[in-house]
Amino acid sequence: MSGLLLWHSACGTALWQKLARDSSFEKAPDASATVIQARLWCARELAVWSVVMVPVLVGLFWGGSNWYECGKPWLYTTAAYLYDNRELEVAVAVVLCAGAAAAGWLIRRLECQVRDRLHECQGRASRATWWQWAAIWAAWAMTTLVLSIPTALYVAATTLPPGDNTLGLSRFTLGFFEHAGGPILYGVSALLVPPLARLLARTTVGQDRGSHLAVRLMLVARLLVALVIPFALVLALNQECHALWLRLWEPCHVRGSFDVFVPVPVGIVPMSHTNTYSNQKNQVLQRDDVCHPPYRPHGECPRAVVAALGKLLLDKILFAACVGPFRSLLVNAAVVRGATEWVARNVFRQTDYELKIELDAEAAGVVMLLELALVFGFAVPLLLPVTALAFWLHAIAFQVNVRHQGSSFNLEATPPVKYLWFSLLLGVALVAWMFVECGWAGRWLILVGMPAGAALGGVIGDLAHRRRVVQLEMLAEPLLDGVEEAAGLGLGLGPGLRGHEEEGYL
Repeated sequence: MSGLLLWHSACGTALWQKLARDSSFEKAPDASATVIQARLWCARELAVWSVVMVPVLVGLFWGGSNWYECGKPWLYTTAAYLYDNRELEVAVAVVLCAGAAAAGWLIRRLECQVRDRLHECQGRASRATWWQWAAIWAAWAMTTLVLSIPTALYVAATTLPPGDNTLGLSRFTLGFFEHAGGPILYGVSALLVPPLARLLARTTVGQDRGSHLAVRLMLVARLLVALVIPFALVLALNQECHALWLRLWEPCHVRGSFDVFVPVPVGIVPMSHTNTYSNQKNQVLQRDDVCHPPYRPHGECPRAVVAALGKLLLDKILFAACVGPFRSLLVNAAVVRGATEWVARNVFRQTDYELKIELDAEAAGVVMLLELALVFGFAVPLLLPVTALAFWLHAIAFQVNVRHQGSSFNLEATPPVKYLWFSLLLGVALVAWMFVECGWAGRWLILVGMPAGAALGGVIGDLAHRRRVVQLEMLAEPLLDGVEEAAGLGLGLGPGLRGHEEEGYL
């Protein structure tokens, strides 16, 4: 995989420019070109980030993994086992501050380039009264809670004992959700969230205004389903956190199940040297000691969160990288598309139905993949190359959809890239929580350096973008002079000049 990423980081720019000039994209809307180029740009930058930072972070985490002698092998590559090595903890803090700067640079560059690529948002902004907005978000909150049931069962499977719980979950059920949590999360995010978001948006603000609202509904739902709700449940249920799973354990509902009494000795019988006991007994253990333990902030809870959610997200992105592009190619194949359209027109009586690629889901997918890498990539570095691979394979599938399968588009929407600053804030907060609660050296460097590094990276990214714009304007001036001169002489625009004219810089 690292060889593939190295090759991609070296060749990604040329591939990007080739796609930007490809004549087959002339028939596609600007939003579609933006989505595919955003995927390739993110893949390239994450690949470079992976080659530079991931080996260093994984080496530091592995070298400082003193929490368990025999833990889970993959967790040695994460921050979950870092312990009792001040030098490596400070080194990790320095690398993470540099990573925050790189993340700020990435977000700002992507934000500027998407903005310049589409000077105007496609469609019209949605307008609604305050009570309509309240109704929209209340309905969506209830929908999101229902969609979060599979991830809630995944978290329960990592904490509850099989068969001995008040929920009645069997060993098979808990084992299934524990091992299939990633694919199930992908199914919820890719197959259930987009159509439900579109349905709510169309019902409330109309067809022509609904795509931008649908993108934001998708992002909120995916944030809650994949990150917020699982995080809250791990924090509440896990034994290393608040241990509320014990409230669902059947022995804790039996009165006196953990009461232990010890008789009190009152003296020693002469010549026999044996104790005599009274009828009085001291209680040394009670049910509340076992079933209602207090929260102890000694570093176990952040490690449990990384272990539980890191595995879930890694499985989800791996499944998305392997299955998502294949699903896109299969759905847009001529035979499958024809069969789908026939069923819609003849069975469901939708006479004007035409299967198209919904760009609102594609735009939301770009932001969501980056969000997972920004939130958990600092603590689970392996998420970065896997996310780069997912971006790259999805971009290839998108290109095949357009060039070879003749797919068309609807529901145009641009990726809301500014939202990624909030994602970066969540990632910084997670790292700061780990450093403070685990008592690692370098925590003050994290608390100050990561926010400052992210802001500095954003400033550098903005300056780099402006410099690039100036360079392109300087390059365009002689080309435009040549075009005007050729037009005055009655000559056509040559293919070389046409290529420069059409070439994008995203």
